[in-house]
Amino acid sequence: MPELVPVIFRVNAGAVQTKQDRYIRLAPKGVSDIIGMLRGGFLLAIEVKTPERKKKVTIEQQNFLDIVHLYGGLGFVCWDPEDAVKRINEYIINREVEHYLQTMRPRA
Repeated sequence: MPELVPVIFRVNAGAVQTKQDRYIRLAPKGVSDIIGMLRGGFLLAIEVKTPERKKKVTIEQQNFLDIVHLYGGLGFVCWDPEDAVKRINEYIINREVEHYLQTMRPRA
């Protein structure tokens, strides 16, 4: 999948305690578990959930995904890796078709 997602990494959330007994937050609350950059420079955000836990998306997580969508990126909740690949492929294809149609429109 590197040709579709040239940059992708796992975001460690939560907080850690230092030797000085201070806590440092690793990522802002609600940031997705996986962040990447799709071909074309669009942001990818995947909130990973396991089917066994049936854990719900928090308000902060949904807000983050909504912001990603608002600015043209792809953000979604994923319970299955195959679904993630399918969603990424669909997004890329839709973006490419949209770009093609824009280039075909007559300019005023």
